Amino acid sequence: MKLANENKFHMRHYIFLLIGLIFICSCQNKSTATNEELESAASDFTELGGKWIYRDITKNDTSIGPFESTDTMYIDFESHRFLYDIEKLQKHSAGSFSLEQDSMTEQLYFDFHYDSSAVAAAHTRNFNIELGTNDSLIISEGPLKFYYSR
Repeated sequence: MKLANENKFHMRHYIFLLIGLIFICSCQNKSTATNEELESAASDFTELGGKWIYRDITKNDTSIGPFESTDTMYIDFESHRFLYDIEKLQKHSAGSFSLEQDSMTEQLYFDFHYDSSAVAAAHTRNFNIELGTNDSLIISEGPLKFYYSR
C-alpha cells in the first residue's frame, strides 16, 4: 500500500511538471511569434519615415487646426529619431522612438521618448497607429488624434 501511494505521489509530480513544461513552451512560442510579427510589421512601416505635414489635430473630435505647411514632423527609421515643429501651437520637440506592438490587442504604436530641454523633462508618450500609408498617417493618444499627409 505504501508503495502504491508513493507511485501516485510521484505520478502527480510528473504530471504537474509536464503541464508546467507545456505551458512554458507555449508561452515561448507565442513570444517568438510576436517578435517575428513585430519585426515584419516594422519593416512594413519604414515607409512612414520622412517628412509629414500636420493636416489636423483633434481632441474629442474637435479640431485644433488649421495648420500651415511649416507645421511638420520628421520620422527617421535609420536613426530612430523624430522631430516636430508645430508653429501654430508653439510646440517644438525631438527625441527617439521605437515601434511597439501591444501583445493583447496586436495594436502597433510608436513610443516617443522625448529629449529633455530647458522647458521640459525627458518623458515618453505612446501613440497608436490608426492609419499608416505612403501619403497619410493618423496616430492617436487618448482623446488626441494627429492627422498628417505628405
